Amino acid sequence: MVKHGVIQLLDSSHGRPLQNWKIGTDQRVTVGRALENDIVLADPYVSRAHAYIEYHAESDEWQVISISQHQLVHEGQTVRQLALVEGIMFRLGAQGCFLRFNKSPEPIDNRQTMAVDFLVKPKLSLDQQQLAKDVNQIVADDFFQNLKKAVDTQRSRRAPPDK
Repeated sequence: MVKHGVIQLLDSSHGRPLQNWKIGTDQRVTVGRALENDIVLADPYVSRAHAYIEYHAESDEWQVISISQHQLVHEGQTVRQLALVEGIMFRLGAQGCFLRFNKSPEPIDNRQTMAVDFLVKPKLSLDQQQLAKDVNQIVADDFFQNLKKAVDTQRSRRAPPDK
């Protein structure tokens, strides 16, 4: 017996479902930007071949597996694969579109809104020691010193005379 699941594309501003794809346990479903995929997403942050979804009968579990370097994002964490349970939402990469998995088809109700954390941003930090080292190296370089002298000369030529 073939079981089915549904992948929903969510509106990025309100979390409302925009489109549904019914998937079966008898197939591997590819997801990405390229037209060869089973689920095609016109999103510049989604890889041409981003992920695939498959059903594992032995564990009675659906999974999404990333084949992109951008991976998947679930609850702010970047992951390579994710078990799909009823209502789970995930993102294709840090800036890609949001998808939701359901085990049964639901009609699209554009009045319904979902709580989606759209403010998840990648965590970036600067190595302050490396930054100071790089700045000192630039400042000490002859090119920078000559440029600084040229700027100072130009400024002194443009400065109004003291009264």
